Amino acid sequence: MKKAVLTLALLFVFSSMAFASPLTDYSTGKTSIDLNWRPNLSVVDSYTGDGIGTEYQKGKSGTVDWGITTGLGNKFAVQYSQYNPVGKDSYGGYGMNTKELNVLYKLNKNVSAFAGYHRASFVGGDYTKNNNTLQVGLTGYDEIAENTTLYGTLGEGNKLLNWEVGVSYEVAKNTEFNFGYRYKKVRNLFEGYNGGSIYSDNVTAKGFGYGVTYKF
Repeated sequence: MKKAVLTLALLFVFSSMAFASPLTDYSTGKTSIDLNWRPNLSVVDSYTGDGIGTEYQKGKSGTVDWGITTGLGNKFAVQYSQYNPVGKDSYGGYGMNTKELNVLYKLNKNVSAFAGYHRASFVGGDYTKNNNTLQVGLTGYDEIAENTTLYGTLGEGNKLLNWEVGVSYEVAKNTEFNFGYRYKKVRNLFEGYNGGSIYSDNVTAKGFGYGVTYKF
C-alpha cells in the first residue's frame, strides 16, 4: 500500500499521472483499444485460517491484459478491461480472472478520476467464490518527451489494490507502444476447508509487460 501511495504521489508531483497508454480525448466516440502481453508475472497465493497460520504458493504466469475505452463527451468516458493472471507450479495452476467496468471523469488535462465495478474469481480451487466490489481511483499522464508519455493509475476497493505505471511511445499515427509494471491484489478471493477449518486466500499478481494501444 505504501509503495502504491508513493508512486501516485510522485506522479502528481511531476504533473504526470487507465491501464496501458490512456485515452486523453473524451469526445463522443473517441476510442482506444489496449492489448498488452505480460510474459513473466509473479503470482502469489497466500492463505490463512484457523490452525493454519500463513502458507504460500508462488508461480509464474504469461497472460494478455486488454481493455477498451470510449469517450462519452462532457469530460466522461467508459472503460472495460479483462486481466486473468494464472500462476503455474508443481501443483498445477492458480490465480484469478478479473473484469472491470469503470466510468472516468477528466479533472484537468493530466488527471482523471474513475469509479466502477470490479469482479474477480479464483482459479484453481475446489471451493470458490466471486469477489465483487466497487473501486475508485485516479489515472493520469504527461508528455515527458517528443511522442513519449508517462502514465499511471491507482485504484482501490474493498479487498482490492490495483495500480500500474508505465511509458508509451507513439510509433505511428494513432498507434503507441507501451511498457509498464502492474500490481493487483485481491483479498479473500477463495475459501476452502482444512480439517474442518475454513481458510481464505489472497491472490497477488505483479510484473512488467508490453503491448500496443490503437486510438481512433
